[in-house]
Amino acid sequence: SAFYQSGLESFEVPANCSSIGNSAFQSCSSLKSITFAAGSQLATIGYRAFAYSGLESIEIPASVATIDSRSNYDSSYGAFYYCSALRSVTFAAGSQLTQLAPYTFYQSGIESITFGSDSSLLSIPDSYFSSGYSSLKSVSFGARSQLSTIGSSAFYQSGLESFEVPANCSSIGNSAF
Repeated sequence: SAFYQSGLESFEVPANCSSIGNSAFQSCSSLKSITFAAGSQLATIGYRAFAYSGLESIEIPASVATIDSRSNYDSSYGAFYYCSALRSVTFAAGSQLTQLAPYTFYQSGIESITFGSDSSLLSIPDSYFSSGYSSLKSVSFGARSQLSTIGSSAFYQSGLESFEVPANCSSIGNSAF
């Protein structure tokens, strides 16, 4: 809870920071921008790290391997839960994130998600971006994406308008779109 409810408007995470703790920027409603210093070593973003913040966009460094939601059953633990101003999320090229934690972006205003080239994400879980993601319009993957599975109902009843299935994808579940 390092900056919990602070009036920060922007913040640069130093390159040697390896973890953003649980609730670190939670309820920082004035926080519009977070950037990461070149050579970022950030490996983990904790649960509720940015919940209820004013973030408008974020580029998650390639070094991030874990975004923790703490619970498979409680949506309010998502790292970006209820970030209503959040419109754009980009995972940097070479992203080490292999799985999306439950509810990571639940009830956010997210419109587009971009996974850069050489993304390690392996699957989009069942019902992941279904209800609660009506503003989501676009999901894109760069070259050499490792995505192999799109789960059943993964984008069911989302606002998705654009999605290009990566070449490596070998399984698309029922009612995925």
